[in-house]
Amino acid sequence: MKIAFTHNLRLTDSEDEAEFDSAETVGAIAAALAAAGHEVEKVEVSGSASHLVSRLETSDPDLIFNTAEGRRGKAREAFYPALFEELGFPYTGSDAYALTITLDKWLTKLVLASHGIDSPRGRLVTLGDLTKINDSGIGLSFPVLVKPNYEGSSKGIGDEAVARDPKVLGPLLRQALTSYPAGVIVEEFVPGTDVSIGFISGVGDDGILAPVEYIVEPSARNRYNIYDYRLKNVSPSYVQVRCPADIPRDVASRLRVI
Repeated sequence: MKIAFTHNLRLTDSEDEAEFDSAETVGAIAAALAAAGHEVEKVEVSGSASHLVSRLETSDPDLIFNTAEGRRGKAREAFYPALFEELGFPYTGSDAYALTITLDKWLTKLVLASHGIDSPRGRLVTLGDLTKINDSGIGLSFPVLVKPNYEGSSKGIGDEAVARDPKVLGPLLRQALTSYPAGVIVEEFVPGTDVSIGFISGVGDDGILAPVEYIVEPSARNRYNIYDYRLKNVSPSYVQVRCPADIPRDVASRLRVI
């Protein structure tokens, strides 16, 4: 099979490129695909979209293996899948619709609630809400976690993103909205275990993969034991991955796809 591996190459340690792939990751993925007997072309998507379209139409791949993220806007993760759909190329990963929803944390919470799935109580906050919150409060139980609504890779999230009381919350909100003016989400902080659960349609009975647990070395943990931006992007060596995750059997039995 002829595969075009579309990706963003991470060239700096800046937060702007936190979601991009390192050269080592790109090389490892390309090698794994080639080892399975496929012809692989690595396609870095930065630059002109018209150039990317021309390159794909010229190479005419059988499949696009996509990890490209995009750089700008609330729908940036959906841009490349939408483009591939319009061009008629099959591709891996979630479709444009799913990626548009999931990059919007508040919209994701609304979708989850419509399916009867609980998530921490929260509130979407924009600059226009600050005066009302200062006067009337946030309406949530403390401590609360403040995080950008339209970001991934734990951007803007660290131990300092947790407010213990209203006095801390006000300055924290102003600071977060200065960096992320599109909006932030404030949620009641719930301590627990960080677990990721992958889904691949057509795999097994229901597509649900084994849960993966992230274990942070005690010496590297912050006050609230958050798997934050620092641990994901600056000091990942302090994090061990356990698969399958050590979660109660009754919890695992309730996993389902909405």
